[in-house]
Amino acid sequence: MSWIIQDLQREIRKNRKRLAELAESSPVRAYSELSRIASEIGRIHRVQILINFTSSSQASDSERYGSRNVSIIIDNSRKKFLHHQQEDIRAKVSQLFPEAIVKSAFGYEGRDGLKIHLATGRIDVLAGAVHFWCELSQEALALLDWLFREEYDKRPSPPRTW
Repeated sequence: MSWIIQDLQREIRKNRKRLAELAESSPVRAYSELSRIASEIGRIHRVQILINFTSSSQASDSERYGSRNVSIIIDNSRKKFLHHQQEDIRAKVSQLFPEAIVKSAFGYEGRDGLKIHLATGRIDVLAGAVHFWCELSQEALALLDWLFREEYDKRPSPPRTW
């Protein structure tokens, strides 16, 4: 999964100047362009990527685009973890984030999921998606890699030339 984030961040860096100009003149257009980039990277990796602005001030902070508040949707229709129990995922989370508060969540309609409360934000792990409401730290990327290998059964795509 970190390879998807790396591709996303690389593409954002390539477009940083244009995104910064758009953010200054029209945050809505900047968000639209950022969404286009995220969609293209998601298409390449067969996932849906959303970059979320949780406040209007984040739209003007183009230096941090793609490094926080990112959602990756693998299969929105998946309700249950297929390869691991929630307790297995909770154990991995506790290993990577010893100070985190981990709660079962999203139980509506029989869905599996965990809310991981960190000092710096939150991570939501669902059967078919991961939502980062925080900075994408090395620990967060390690969790992504583990989830993609162990639960979502995804591997890196062949190297791309940009």
